[in-house]
Amino acid sequence: KELKQLERQMSVGIERIRSKKRRIIAEHINLLKRKYKGLQEEHSRLQKRLNQLKDVVVTNSSRNSDANPASALEIEFQVDGLLI
Repeated sequence: KELKQLERQMSVGIERIRSKKRRIIAEHINLLKRKYKGLQEEHSRLQKRLNQLKDVVVTNSSRNSDANPASALEIEFQVDGLLI
């Protein structure tokens, strides 16, 4: 009888541990999904910003090449700490 009781206690304990493990894993997965979504949004924002900067470079390059064709190749823009 005592052995059966110990087996039941072990089964209950193991099930509690498994349940907690599943909950922790699910929480971690949800956290990673939120981080992934945030990174996707940041990537999209940065991609748009990069495209805007490329447009500025192209516009300025064409303006400068009209005045001095050689200087268009030498133009470097530093925006937000990035060299483009």
